[in-house]
Amino acid sequence: MKVFSLILVSMCSLLLSGVALGSGADLAACIEQEDIPGGVIVSVGADSIDDAAALSKDGAFLVHALFTDEDKFEKAQSDIAAKSLAGKVTASLFDGTAMPLVDRAVNVLIAGESERIARSELMRVLAPRGVLLRKRKGKWETTRKPVPTTIDDWTHNLYNAGNTAVSDDREAGALRHMQWTGGPAFSRSHDGNSSFIAMVSAGGRLFYLMDEGSTAFLSLPSKWNLVARDGFNGKVLWRRALDQPMLMHVGGIKNSTASLGHRLVAQEDAVYVTLGYNAPVTALDSRTGEVLWTNEGTINAQELILLDGTLYCVINLSTDNIAKDPFHSTDSFRRTAAATIPRKLVALNAKTGTLLWEKTPPKILPLSLTAGDSGLFLHDGSAIVCMDPKRGDERWRSEPIEFYGKLQQYSGVNVVLKDGVLLYACGTAYPHKSRDHESDWKNTITALDAKTGKLLWRAPHRQDGIFVTPDLLVADGLVWHAPIDSGHSSGYYQGLDLKTGKVVRDLQPEKRGQMPHHRCYRNRATERFLFTGWTGVNTFDVKSGEWDHNYWLRGACRYGVMPANGLLFNTPSVCTCFIT
Repeated sequence: MKVFSLILVSMCSLLLSGVALGSGADLAACIEQEDIPGGVIVSVGADSIDDAAALSKDGAFLVHALFTDEDKFEKAQSDIAAKSLAGKVTASLFDGTAMPLVDRAVNVLIAGESERIARSELMRVLAPRGVLLRKRKGKWETTRKPVPTTIDDWTHNLYNAGNTAVSDDREAGALRHMQWTGGPAFSRSHDGNSSFIAMVSAGGRLFYLMDEGSTAFLSLPSKWNLVARDGFNGKVLWRRALDQPMLMHVGGIKNSTASLGHRLVAQEDAVYVTLGYNAPVTALDSRTGEVLWTNEGTINAQELILLDGTLYCVINLSTDNIAKDPFHSTDSFRRTAAATIPRKLVALNAKTGTLLWEKTPPKILPLSLTAGDSGLFLHDGSAIVCMDPKRGDERWRSEPIEFYGKLQQYSGVNVVLKDGVLLYACGTAYPHKSRDHESDWKNTITALDAKTGKLLWRAPHRQDGIFVTPDLLVADGLVWHAPIDSGHSSGYYQGLDLKTGKVVRDLQPEKRGQMPHHRCYRNRATERFLFTGWTGVNTFDVKSGEWDHNYWLRGACRYGVMPANGLLFNTPSVCTCFIT
């Protein structure tokens, strides 16, 4: 089936002068009119690099000039060196027909009136939301490429406010080619805390929290940054240093709390984040990184979800959870029994940051905050509670639902809202302490009717996590679970009916060696593929039951990988275990 999309065409009113393309100032004004704050510009048919130099002046854009004339190309290379434009402007020679670029890599494509490249070829290399500037009778015709319905954002740590960890992206799947790479190539050290803790995507942009300190010597200070990149070509759009470290970098690789990944949420025009371990919630302009608002009443916020213009925040009220200096160990924080920590829930207007309401339940189990059309949900230590998102009033309370009594902050429970069903699971988060995975807790999947709280079904959960919560991935209408937490696990996936819990599919994998334990991060998925960290990036097709084992690729400990924008985003890792 073919999908047809509307392509918007307009005319930039600026009359241009100069050589083949026009003055750089005029082009910059035209690009600004199209509201593209940064990225990659490609110009085709220029006589020199003068326009490219002007467009790259403020560093927002990387400009690549394509030449068909070899003499002009060689002159451009000499000028780039002479004018110290390396890293800002590049040039290459091409045949005038086939663009030497990967699909969807360009934010602005400039083509002179004399160029005869096929329109389909120009649109191929243009990224969604990108603009083609093509000169027609002395004016620039601007064409904006639409966003395909087959790709998707990833706005929360687990995709959306419902914690599904499953997107509607129909292009992210089996690995085909490299789209782009961006440094650093590795996290800081396997002997310290993971450098990469959160990543989301909205509006074609990528946002992540990372310690970009020295990889040569772990004892050097951390450099925690919030970084924005273009999702289709990797161009850094802006970088903001955090007001305080997110966690002390010296310590064990697992010495962090599971809620760190839930401190970053994005939508097309704004990013919501805590700019430090104990920092309050701040909203930033997603285009520029400029602060929109900060709510000082949200100091020590640990979890954020966004739904229908309201930002819900879980705030840790314990004074023992305050990092007193940049080298304060977080080991004591993560080892604290999760149910003993006092927390409150606040609702903020996402546009202004003003407080709408707040509630202080008896407990809020870590990672239990979930929301959707059916309501706002959390586990208060005894049961699942449904609340009115607008006022915070209780709508219903489930029957008592247990959690692992030794649950600590390096893990949490899993509450997922999907198609009117609320799923719950709680694991031990450390099953490989014994080879047979026997412990004092039997992990179970519990399904509730999201409107009434009525129990729908229960079933044994076949998976536990390594320092993370076990999955509740709903793909192709089924709840998928499998023992994939160690090298001794079978990888035998079952798909359970979402409404009844009955086994619908049994998919036995081929026998294949795996590393001793899962890679210590949450698995993520699309409606077709599950991207697991069983050994590398092990991709499971829920329709065919086939595995694609990519041992050479693995995500950062505690975060992993993210499917979005038709791509699979891998994060800098330090682990080389079981590389072949």
